[in-house]
Amino acid sequence: MDNFSVRNERNFHNLAAKPKRMHLLDKPNGYASAMVKSSLSHQMRFTVQALEEEPCAAGDPHVLQIKLLGDDSREPSSWKLFADGKCIADGSGAFVMDAIDQGMIQACKTWGDYDAFADIAEAIVLSKAAFDIKERACQMLSYIAWTVGRFHTQHLIEGMVAAGVDPMLEDLLSAPA
Repeated sequence: MDNFSVRNERNFHNLAAKPKRMHLLDKPNGYASAMVKSSLSHQMRFTVQALEEEPCAAGDPHVLQIKLLGDDSREPSSWKLFADGKCIADGSGAFVMDAIDQGMIQACKTWGDYDAFADIAEAIVLSKAAFDIKERACQMLSYIAWTVGRFHTQHLIEGMVAAGVDPMLEDLLSAPA
């Protein structure tokens, strides 16, 4: 057996599962709270609550409510935001992807800043999101991995390809020729 085969065999037996880092607005403080707080619906409700507290503290209180739509309560397909009973905003996965894109452009000042966005994009690709949303997440991952040059994202892509992501998405994730 040559050195390459021995090294591959050793690496195969030394595989370890790394826990996924969570980038959540409402941080969990234990296992049970992590189960609840890791859902998109909880994070959206927490965000609305935080937004509601801001004008209240300024002496101009408003009632904000969010209605999550779709089949899966943990991963809604769309949403509507109400202020004092009137619908003031609504959106879907495309809206969320636009917000993530803009957030990445504004927030990423150092190399490590891209990792949080790569983790979010990976979660989208592995979720039950619509194909066009997964496609945009793959484009983001590809940009971070190959244009920015983040090894963290390249490893995320390797893991998704090994797990068997859709072949059309896999093409989007591959390194440019």
